[in-house]
Amino acid sequence: MSARGTSREPERKTRTLAAAGWSEIHGIAALWSQGAFGNTIGTPLDSILKAALATRFPSHALEGDPP
Repeated sequence: MSARGTSREPERKTRTLAAAGWSEIHGIAALWSQGAFGNTIGTPLDSILKAALATRFPSHALEGDPP
């Protein structure tokens, strides 16, 4: 693999992680707005999103640390 390809790898991983995060947020927000969960028990949307993203993307994954 060329040096150019290697230098773009972190960029690609960041974009992939951002896309997955956006997809997760959008899906949860859509479900929440339809009353699928959360708002039926009085949980604010931001709390649901934080919990879901923390489960899906642990802090070590976001910071680049090994698991």
